Amino acid sequence: MAVVAVVGRVGRVLRKLGHWVTQIPLVPPPPGATTSVHATLGPRILPLPAAGTVEQPALRLGVLSTEPLILEARDFITPAECNAVIEHAETEGRPMMGTAGCGMRKFELSPWPSQHVGADDSGLANTRALLLESIYDRIDRIVGVVRYGDEVPPKVHHYQHASNGVAPSTTAAPHHDRMPLGLHVDTNAVGTYCTAILYLTTLAQPIADGATVFPCVQTGVTAASPASGGSAMPACATPSSHPAEEAPRAARARHAGTSLLLDEALHTDQATTASQCHVDVLIHDANAGHGLSVDPEAGKLVVFFTREDDGTVDPTSFHGGAAVRFDPAHPTHVGKWMMQLCKEIPIRARGLAASAAFVSGRRAHALLHTRR
Repeated sequence: MAVVAVVGRVGRVLRKLGHWVTQIPLVPPPPGATTSVHATLGPRILPLPAAGTVEQPALRLGVLSTEPLILEARDFITPAECNAVIEHAETEGRPMMGTAGCGMRKFELSPWPSQHVGADDSGLANTRALLLESIYDRIDRIVGVVRYGDEVPPKVHHYQHASNGVAPSTTAAPHHDRMPLGLHVDTNAVGTYCTAILYLTTLAQPIADGATVFPCVQTGVTAASPASGGSAMPACATPSSHPAEEAPRAARARHAGTSLLLDEALHTDQATTASQCHVDVLIHDANAGHGLSVDPEAGKLVVFFTREDDGTVDPTSFHGGAAVRFDPAHPTHVGKWMMQLCKEIPIRARGLAASAAFVSGRRAHALLHTRR
């Protein structure tokens, strides 16, 4: 048993190391570039502009959840701009390794795309690069920190529907394998405190799914169980084995998230055998549609905080992407496209007190946009 425990821990360390290596940022802009000061001296904190002085149209965010803090802005960009971002990712992005069997592709983008447009590039390429920088700048304003060289580069994800164009032959409840990639918290091993997801395509609901799922969020009503009844509620966590109401259900899920973090599991596939029951709780709730599911809508921006005011990882921020399903009404649909930007705590602010002050300030800054 001791050997198994040691092997399991070594495996988890190797997985974390491998994940960290894949998140190494791009080389920052060369000296003399307009943004190179942020790569060398760290991020610049932005004050919230006074009312009436913002060059961009005033942005007002809606609050989807306070635990974790999740904010939403619909129509953040137009459908034409969504298509332009997709085209830029496919033509200028750096392809990354996908996930076998899940129909997923990833493209890494430059944080400063206009600096990579050459003299021989078309005017369209320059227009797309300027669009991306505008999107980055607007997200920077939400959290009040200009992007800098030590941050993980932006990525564009493409998820095709699981049936690969063939209509499903089974009538089983679609939620049984809703979360093929599991659930995780965004830390990226380098201090992520906030993630922005910009959806670039719309998926018809509920058939196509593809939602971003937060099973620990407490909502007003517990979702109905899958049509077939599904598996029994896992009975390894407190406070209740079969909660009839949303509050105890959410408390149980949060207990599971907290337990996984205490076990140093930032992803459900990193859990030890002893913590597998907590994984079962979260996956069960996500599969059953409990918590919050954010549906993909082209142009919609969602910003959520992985860390609490004290700078520690928020156990309620466990989330994952639901599988994209075949939609008979749209058999040739391109699937789910989305952009992801992770904001990082500056290296100089990663002590306990400094990170708490930094993260609490960014959360407060973002919340100001809900009252504008």
